[in-house]
Amino acid sequence: MVLGDPQFADVHFYLMVDQQSVTLRHLGAAPEITINGRVVASTRLLDGDRIRTGPFEFAFHIERSLAEIQAGVSPADQAVP
Repeated sequence: MVLGDPQFADVHFYLMVDQQSVTLRHLGAAPEITINGRVVASTRLLDGDRIRTGPFEFAFHIERSLAEIQAGVSPADQAVP
């Protein structure tokens, strides 16, 4: 994640996506990252988690399964006529 704020390193954290999960990994530079109020260096994200770093807060939501994303299934493909 690149945050356009001078208090953050060029890349502050990244999200690793695989077939089973999404993992957030903090790259170690200040400010710290909290997930649901708990300071983390690396953690698996769950739907509804709140990510906070410095003045920024994000809500993490999974709209589709990772298998659907990797298979290229779009939400429109699942629509009921």
